[in-house]
Amino acid sequence: MPKPPDNLEEILAAVAGGNLSPAEAAERLREGEVRYLDEFAVLDLGRAARKGVPEIVYAPGKTPAQVAKICASILDHAERVVVSGPTPEQERLLHETLPGVPVRNAGKALVAGPGEPAPTGGRVVAISAGTSDLPVLEEAVVVVREMGVAVKSFHDVGVAGIHRLAEPLRDLRSFDPDCVIVAAGMEGALPSVVSSLVAVPVVGLPTSTGYGLGGDGTAAILGMLQSCSPGLSVVNVDNGTFIAVFPPLEIREEALARARRLFVGERVRWARPENVHLTLKFLGDVREEGLDNLCAALEKVCGSQAAFDAVLAGFGAFPSARRAQILWVGIGAGSSELRSLAANLDTALAPLGFGREKRPYIPHLTLARTRSKAASIKPPPEENLGEFQVRHVELTESTLAPEGATYRTVRAFALKGES
Repeated sequence: MPKPPDNLEEILAAVAGGNLSPAEAAERLREGEVRYLDEFAVLDLGRAARKGVPEIVYAPGKTPAQVAKICASILDHAERVVVSGPTPEQERLLHETLPGVPVRNAGKALVAGPGEPAPTGGRVVAISAGTSDLPVLEEAVVVVREMGVAVKSFHDVGVAGIHRLAEPLRDLRSFDPDCVIVAAGMEGALPSVVSSLVAVPVVGLPTSTGYGLGGDGTAAILGMLQSCSPGLSVVNVDNGTFIAVFPPLEIREEALARARRLFVGERVRWARPENVHLTLKFLGDVREEGLDNLCAALEKVCGSQAAFDAVLAGFGAFPSARRAQILWVGIGAGSSELRSLAANLDTALAPLGFGREKRPYIPHLTLARTRSKAASIKPPPEENLGEFQVRHVELTESTLAPEGATYRTVRAFALKGES
């Protein structure tokens, strides 16, 4: 790739020779200098001056050497650089390549470089609906702070306990922000609530925190996009990880087929058979450096609980049959073992930073989500819909794609006595 002339030197020479006015030179500098880096990157070094937004290096898909070289080149021209989604190996090489440069963690991101940005006078409030939403919110906050904006944060004030929002709202109005960022998973309701109560723009940040169908952030982002509260803008969702049991595909297909026959005429969006699963615990964002400790805890829990049989039995809906939003098939035999397994996982993972569940665990497989806010269904009497063996659980990664969520098994963990 041919390297162009050094634009900065040409501009300065033109000013010195009287061929370019200082005002014209300043405008050209604001347009930015392009720097070609080997064969893999073209750096826009004038972006921060032009847009007021710091340079952000997206680490996924890049080699550790590429991330380190890009950051080093940017730091030749700027005080700091933000690295989004780095792996431990990328972070290690960054430290080795830039030994004298401080590097600090910020949620799912890193900030490399000394000092703090000059204040610009802007003010932003950052709110998380739940503790599990924090890693995603913190990455947004670090970008805002690098823009020289003052940030005030409030955490764990979601709609499950809406009274918790009262005091933050009073503090928010005293702080007088220019904008509010609200991170929420589950049904994604909090940004709409906040937007209806404040007089400034609200940015809804959906996270992959939730249960069953839509728990990968789909429900959160769709809920925010359908908000009737003015002043709410919505950005994209992160990816998430959960622990689940996947019954045999033929049993999942049969459960969906029976449900379709029972709920004819209902306006619903059905899950794909390959995605139907029984969630034991949703983890949200899991960074690679924490994966070994997570897997060790899962091995210990699964190795202490014997394998068992389970039966699909009966259909139901959340939050109730009269106000159905999620259609599910429940568990008959095997439900006590699943509750015990879920409780043990909850206890074992709490020291690793995964929040404890606040609601009673109900073993179920989500089959569909209704398209009507007031859908009412009449579940048939409970019956045996299929038996299956629970011999292992799966740590599963969810990625949101245009066609819906796709799942990838990170690792399977055998229960006691299984291999």
